[in-house]
Amino acid sequence: MTATEAPAAYQPFEAGARVAFTDGHRPASRSFRALSGNAVVVGFRPYVDGKPGGWYTLERKGETISVEARNVAAYEPKAKGAPGAKVAKPAPETLPKIVAMVGKSDSGEYGNATCPHCGADGRYVWTFRCDDGTTRGAMAGCIKLFPRSALVDEHQRLLDRLDERQAKGQTLASWDQAKLAAIEAVVAGRMTEAEALLVVKVENAKRTAWMDRRGRR
Repeated sequence: MTATEAPAAYQPFEAGARVAFTDGHRPASRSFRALSGNAVVVGFRPYVDGKPGGWYTLERKGETISVEARNVAAYEPKAKGAPGAKVAKPAPETLPKIVAMVGKSDSGEYGNATCPHCGADGRYVWTFRCDDGTTRGAMAGCIKLFPRSALVDEHQRLLDRLDERQAKGQTLASWDQAKLAAIEAVVAGRMTEAEALLVVKVENAKRTAWMDRRGRR
C-alpha cells in the first residue's frame, strides 16, 4: 500500500509530501523519547489486523521516523512576517547588553514555547534585564547574540543548577550559593561587578581544592 492508499479516515499524503507530525519515533533506536516537527513522507503501511489506520514512514535530516497516521497532518509553514514566524535576527552590535538574568520558564517536554527574539519553537525561554532598562526574553541560542556583562554567563549557569537541585529537593553547594548571592548583590546595587568577580574567583578556588582532596574533578 502506498501513501495515497491510507484509509479514508486519515488524510492521505503522497510520497514526497511534507507533513507535520507528533509522537514520532526512530524505529532503530532504543530511546522512547517522542519526536515532533515536520518531515517528508516516504511511505505508508496499514495495521496488520485490518483496523483503520496505519504508520507513515517519514524522513527528516537523513533519519527515518515512524509515526501513526492519526498523528500526521498537513504541514503549513508560517508566512514570513506572520506572528510566530522566524524573522531575521538583528546584528549583535544593535542589541542592548544583558546585565542580569531573571529566570527561565519551561514549556514542557514537547517544547510549545516560542522564542521572543527570533520566533523559533522550543522548550525553555530565559528572561533577562538589559542596560537600556528593558526586560527581554530569548531562548539560549539567541542569548548568545546579545553582548553580556562579565557575570551573566555565570549567573545563567547558577540559575540552571539551582532549578536542577530544587527539582531533586536539594540545595546548591556552598560555593555556588556564595557566587549567586554576590551576583544578586550586584543586581541590587550592593556590590560592584569587580567585587563579585573576585568572589566568583575565590569560590571557584574553594571548589577546586575540595575536589582535589577527594580525587575528583
